[in-house]
Amino acid sequence: MSLIDELGIIALASRLERLSEVLKKDASRVYKENNFGKYKWYPVLYVIEKSAPIGVGELASELSYAHPSVIQTLAELEKEKLIKSITDKSDSRKRLISLTAKGRELIVSMMPLFESFKKALIELTSTQHNLVQALKEVEENLAEKSFYNRIKMDLKTRH
Repeated sequence: MSLIDELGIIALASRLERLSEVLKKDASRVYKENNFGKYKWYPVLYVIEKSAPIGVGELASELSYAHPSVIQTLAELEKEKLIKSITDKSDSRKRLISLTAKGRELIVSMMPLFESFKKALIELTSTQHNLVQALKEVEENLAEKSFYNRIKMDLKTRH
């Protein structure tokens, strides 16, 4: 047992980060072995596929990613000719992103992989205390009152 495990609830963020890193590492390995590019591309490609044409800001918001991170990923996808962008006719400052034919082909070829990911994740999370449901509940609680505000209120009552 590691110190992080011994800390219990206090180390929640560290444990979630550790879990995320394990899942990302294995997912990245599968993507690489199957010549699907980088794991980090998928959420971006997925949102573009479902919402195209989509602006960069909307894309960042939909993914809850930082704008610079989205810009960097879009540059990689553009270099691979998986996406294309056009200038918005109503706002020349805005770029609208959509998939190229190559990008759509990649998404279609990845469908069996997505099903395998889904199956594996269902197996991993189908526990007595369903992780996905628990995370949803925690996110709802955070939407009502942030972690920061909860701590500040508690510290205020201690003084």
